[in-house]
Amino acid sequence: MGNMREDGAETDSCVRVVTVGDICLSADGSVGQQALRKVRSVLCRDSVPYVLVGNVEVAITHRQPADPSKWASLRITPEIADNLAFLDAAVLANNHVLDCGIGGASDTRAALDAMGIQCTGFGQTSHEAARPALLSVGGIRVAIVGLCCPSTNPAHLATPTTPGVMPLGLETLRCTVSAAREEADAVIAFLHWGLEQAHYPVPEQMQLAMVAAEAGAQIVVGCHQHVIQGYEQIHNTWVFYGLGNLVFPDVQVVASDRNGVLYRDIQHQTPANRESIAPEFEIRRSSGGIHVRLLRLNCTKWRPQTELVVVDRGDMTVDIQALSDSIATYRIANPDQAVARREPSFRSELQRGRMAYWYQSSPISGVPDAPWPSARRRRKSGILPRAVSAVRRRITAWL
Repeated sequence: MGNMREDGAETDSCVRVVTVGDICLSADGSVGQQALRKVRSVLCRDSVPYVLVGNVEVAITHRQPADPSKWASLRITPEIADNLAFLDAAVLANNHVLDCGIGGASDTRAALDAMGIQCTGFGQTSHEAARPALLSVGGIRVAIVGLCCPSTNPAHLATPTTPGVMPLGLETLRCTVSAAREEADAVIAFLHWGLEQAHYPVPEQMQLAMVAAEAGAQIVVGCHQHVIQGYEQIHNTWVFYGLGNLVFPDVQVVASDRNGVLYRDIQHQTPANRESIAPEFEIRRSSGGIHVRLLRLNCTKWRPQTELVVVDRGDMTVDIQALSDSIATYRIANPDQAVARREPSFRSELQRGRMAYWYQSSPISGVPDAPWPSARRRRKSGILPRAVSAVRRRITAWL
């Protein structure tokens, strides 16, 4: 309910919501610590109630990685986790929260709970994983849900009887958002999807965004790509396909040579991996109901050992408006491709004894704008997504 005046009339009530992208720290806390401590003061500019929500893409635990051969296992200890205290809600529906097993993911949720940060997206069953984080601020109830696409890591998807992250699909998304809508005035859907390092969404993302909007989510934000993607408005729903990295250190990865011999390598973050967008929304209740509007689009950059800063759009490595225009153009040119008629399907392949999945489609622009690794690095580490690599080979053949 809104606030009541002495004459019994209901006054407006509102809350500001800032959504931030992928968050990780180095194992010793040396990278990202200073930047994260200043997030709230940098992004919450006005003297009104704020809610900050982000994707915590790291296991918070003393346990060791559950699979030493996994391409990248991300872990920090609970002693370092206090740098995440700026968050009001954390989304755990991602491909790294289970890097130290079910126990490590449970530790992560417990550590965040102890800090007063509500969690969503992971649970002992899919029913629990779908349960939203519920925040009541400024007289408005906000529900946050998180779902993870099987293409990012299919090994730990929750089922009705087993633990894991909430799987992203047409029906799971529709049901999760609809259920959260019954408990709250506004619903924010955090979706872990898309291709890493790709600045453009695949059609499946656009289809699922439409499903979320029709189910009642007023805000849809995406993570996992580690670079910025464009945004659009579907009916009255704001959709940001990729927020980029708020803070993410260089990552130690496990690669393999042509003989299948494993070795360790470092994936260094590029300038594009060190910037993000953090949209700020106003959710207001009035006599006409709940209204959500985009107030500002914060563009952020960070460098190791330095503070997070908000910069002008022109200082970013990508043209955010151009990325968004490409989404609008695609929807106009391909109206049928942007509407979900069946569950997403994936290509699959057995790699290192585990199944890996890729989207059937390529990014809507054909190839991502992110700089290509050198030929030697591509051969050495094999870090490029197969779908992107295939497109690159076709373009080379045409040339």
